[in-house]
Amino acid sequence: MELSILIPAYNYSQGIERILDRAKELKNINKRKYEIIIYDNSVNSRIRNIYKKYSHYLNIYYKKNPKFGGAVNNWNSLLKAAKGKFILMIHHDEVPEKKNFFKKLITKIETYKNFDIFFFNCLLVNNNNIIRPNFFFFLKKLIITYFPAYILRRNVVGSISNIVFKNKKILFDKRLVWFVDAEFYYRLIKKSKNFLFFSKENIFSFYKYNSSISTKLTNKKFKKNSEYQILSINENYKFLKIYKSLFISIFETFLWLFLISHLRLFYYLKKRRKLIYD
Repeated sequence: MELSILIPAYNYSQGIERILDRAKELKNINKRKYEIIIYDNSVNSRIRNIYKKYSHYLNIYYKKNPKFGGAVNNWNSLLKAAKGKFILMIHHDEVPEKKNFFKKLITKIETYKNFDIFFFNCLLVNNNNIIRPNFFFFLKKLIITYFPAYILRRNVVGSISNIVFKNKKILFDKRLVWFVDAEFYYRLIKKSKNFLFFSKENIFSFYKYNSSISTKLTNKKFKKNSEYQILSINENYKFLKIYKSLFISIFETFLWLFLISHLRLFYYLKKRRKLIYD
């Protein structure tokens, strides 16, 4: 099996249907080449009903978790269940921009067998407007390729939905919330050799609504310092120790704000385009 599409679900049926509507292009693809797995933490049956609409022509498996065990446990359960050579985990608040994304992804996997991770561009969407990318793509590429430890300081990758990676049986650290994705990326990149970057292939990330992953994470910022301490005492993350220097921490923060402010200004001055699927 080439690809496992993993979908953790929690009370956002509209997002799940949006993803599956994109994935229906796979109905003519050999079912032995892919699998779609939904693990549902929702408190109702709406997502199960949506799954049933697509189950007769897609290779899709649904599981209703009997008891809510938290997002990270759900993600890890999905990773353990994945049988594909490559994994795409896509959150309910994200979706590929273009049609045929999943079909072309299987072709990419078959073509670039010697590569470990594919990186895509992330476009932030709010109120049906495309706001901006999450970060400059060329800088993202440089950081990931030559200085991946910086991801522990600033998550330039974005959501896990923006990457497709070889199934290396790596799990998320259940102790973490704020750093959980960045720390996962760092370990994944360290265990990988060859990367491909697709700057013109976008994943839409819907944010600033109550059920979004990013909103829930922002509400838990108080945990950031304790998690920082967990990581900084581990020799594998000694890079973080340099930020104990007030000067370095302040300098890096100003540099980051400078870059982000220019990115936001550039896209603010551009005419915002409406969210339109091709």
